Amino acid sequence: MTKTTKIETLFSEICKFAESYQKSNRAIKTSEKEAKDTVNNLREFAHQVFDSADDEVKSGFTIGISKGMTYMPHILWVAFLPEGHTVSRNMSVAVCFGKYGEGAVAGTMESKGMSHKTVAAKWRTNEPILVDVDGKKYATKYNNMFLNPKEFLKERIDTSELINHISESIVYLKRLLNSE
Repeated sequence: MTKTTKIETLFSEICKFAESYQKSNRAIKTSEKEAKDTVNNLREFAHQVFDSADDEVKSGFTIGISKGMTYMPHILWVAFLPEGHTVSRNMSVAVCFGKYGEGAVAGTMESKGMSHKTVAAKWRTNEPILVDVDGKKYATKYNNMFLNPKEFLKERIDTSELINHISESIVYLKRLLNSE
């Protein structure tokens, strides 16, 4: 299996889990097999995407994934962030999977725990975003947290476009952090 096919397969599997989880009327414990499989898929997806980026781009960055504590989160994500930073308190580059399994939104993202003074003007595309990455709680509402959002739909994922957008977003984040 090629790296591109592997990324597409993992992307699809994560979207399938998100869709079935949204339709489920019960919370899925992190100890359940489907939760463990999904966390493994998230981890593998993050590594496959990250490993595809140029070494210079990803230098000084690490990977974070959503895995829940007792229960699986409804909004699944992977993040690429400067070493020593946390997703909950710092900016990162993230791929947030839609809660209905429709795809994902990727880009540089502010944290809910930030004071939101980092970037005064947020850019949003004029195109409607079809992928909904807003969770049920304030801390998991991510739709308006992206500075350069780009959506990737499950039916037409372009792996090279995803990797390119992640790489550009990491460079953008490095520029933002260096200007502080």
